[in-house]
Amino acid sequence: NIHRLRDPRDFGPWAFTIVRRRAVDLVRRKQRARANTARFEREQSVRVQPVAVETDPRAATLRTLISELSPEPRELLRMFYVDGMSVDEIARCLQRPAGTVKSRLHAARAQLKTAYHSQNGEDHD
Repeated sequence: NIHRLRDPRDFGPWAFTIVRRRAVDLVRRKQRARANTARFEREQSVRVQPVAVETDPRAATLRTLISELSPEPRELLRMFYVDGMSVDEIARCLQRPAGTVKSRLHAARAQLKTAYHSQNGEDHD
């Protein structure tokens, strides 16, 4: 909307307003992301895992490895696989582009795969 400026002296305040609004939006997104991560951490700490007999030792290993991931990949994996959310739903919830969610899910899976194979002494490539 720069074409709407009538007086060149108004450019500074106009540009400052745009930058200020962008900064406020960025701070709000970061605050929401931190709040979501904190909520997820609280939920994970109070969540009681059902008692079940493990018939497959790989499941216990994966559960342990997932618990050792950092919060963001762990949250993405939970939202996708446990909560059954689509990539688009996760993107809306976390206010991230769907492509970012896809790439971070891919990275989380790769990290989990590497950790699993490292723990079992397997070469996965």
